[in-house]
Amino acid sequence: MTVFLFDFDSTLVDLESLDFAAERALAGLDDREARVAEIEALTRAGMEGEMDYGESLSRRVALARLTRRVTRDAAADIAERVDPAMIELFAALRDSGAVIHIVSGGLRPLLEPAAQRLETAPGNIFCNEPVWEGDLIAGVDREVPLSRSGGKAEIARRVKAGAPERRLVMIGDGATDLEARAPGAADFMIGYGGVAVREAVQRGADMFALTAETLAGACRGQL
Repeated sequence: MTVFLFDFDSTLVDLESLDFAAERALAGLDDREARVAEIEALTRAGMEGEMDYGESLSRRVALARLTRRVTRDAAADIAERVDPAMIELFAALRDSGAVIHIVSGGLRPLLEPAAQRLETAPGNIFCNEPVWEGDLIAGVDREVPLSRSGGKAEIARRVKAGAPERRLVMIGDGATDLEARAPGAADFMIGYGGVAVREAVQRGADMFALTAETLAGACRGQL
């Protein structure tokens, strides 16, 4: 039986969830455009491996200043942006006996409604946990491996240790996903460029898919 680890941002949805929520949280501020541009630049640097992921995440969270209301409303809209082809793919893989996990550097409250649309059990979701200060997300729990570079490899090793006889396949668009293809972690990595093509991933992945249809075929080939 194959176990699939799917990235979330720019893989299952056509956006980066923290960036999307930040645009809303910063509405009305005089420096909104500058902050949004900085957050987007930090996201690119983290996803392309140009900056330590933990630093990228911390700086984005600090700039975004997400409140509970903005987080809740953004999460509902993110859920509507789940690629219908991914819903079909998840169902087909499960019907074939595969186990599916979502492994994301994003924040749990932003992605949980989308994960529900994908019928992913809460126990199969690995992501960052926000640290709240009153009504505001002030940071993330640093005990969670996904809050730092190499976190997806750590999660992949944990999953692998729980089912060493199973093939473990990582799917995603970013450098953090590529890191999961490490010794003792994922056995195979499918890079996905349906939303964002990152050259390092395109070069380093075992296979690279540019469309959801191609990705579905690549996943079936790993069953």
